[in-house]
Amino acid sequence: MSFRVFVVCEDHTLDQYVAKPVIEALLGHLGKPRSQVKVVSNPRLNGIGDVEAQFESIATRYAAIGDLLIFALDLDCCDGQEGRKNRRHSFDEKIAKLPSNVLGKVVVVLAVQELEVWALWGSRSKLNAQWSAVRAERDPKELYFDGMTTDADSKFPGKGRARLITESLAAGWQSLATGCPELGDLESQLRARFAA
Repeated sequence: MSFRVFVVCEDHTLDQYVAKPVIEALLGHLGKPRSQVKVVSNPRLNGIGDVEAQFESIATRYAAIGDLLIFALDLDCCDGQEGRKNRRHSFDEKIAKLPSNVLGKVVVVLAVQELEVWALWGSRSKLNAQWSAVRAERDPKELYFDGMTTDADSKFPGKGRARLITESLAAGWQSLATGCPELGDLESQLRARFAA
């Protein structure tokens, strides 16, 4: 029997090209290489507001037909520092309110600051910036990611995301998880769930 995983992104049209390969690589690393990973496209979400508003209904719906539901979202500087909103805390509260049969299947991973940063790890030597600066940048997509894409990338649906995340994963899961600690945290959460 296959292990069914659903991934929820703020905007699946682009984010799926980063999130899906990352989740597939993680599951392979954790000994589940044959998992079926599907990105949620129904409902059609348009931003974090839609995810927040529909969180419980999405979690309930997809937990009923899957083994695991991963919300892969952007942190967008909402880290609780300097009076900013704390997105992690907000989603922890939403998870805690889920029914027990759903709760055990839902995980949230927040990219710092955007999912595209994961795709930049493999190209970090070309960025002319320290990796810590890339991760701390409020708008890394505009400042770093866009400069790493090519005219050829614009002809593909992911607009360079698939190519760049492939480069980021080329050195193996552990390398990417080291560069993006939130992915290491996700690994720890899933490892604990799978061991239970």
